[in-house]
Amino acid sequence: MPVFRQRRPCSTALDGRRVVVRVRETVDPEHDEGYTLKRWRLATVGSDGVVKEVELYPDTPSFPPIHLRCEDGEIRALAQLLEVIG
Repeated sequence: MPVFRQRRPCSTALDGRRVVVRVRETVDPEHDEGYTLKRWRLATVGSDGVVKEVELYPDTPSFPPIHLRCEDGEIRALAQLLEVIG
């Protein structure tokens, strides 16, 4: 059973963590849906510390990462995966 923590969209605290993401404009090729569980990587952070772009990396290396811009509202991190129990 996975355990999650609710998160705010486009956070620097999520860098390198696995998150459940709502992707508005892009469909996840692995699941063909607008929700996905991926590893969150910061691609661009502005001089003001605000995240501009992120890349979502799958655990399966045969699928490409999803590259999104936060300012377009294309992406929303719903929760961070904390652990899997059992």
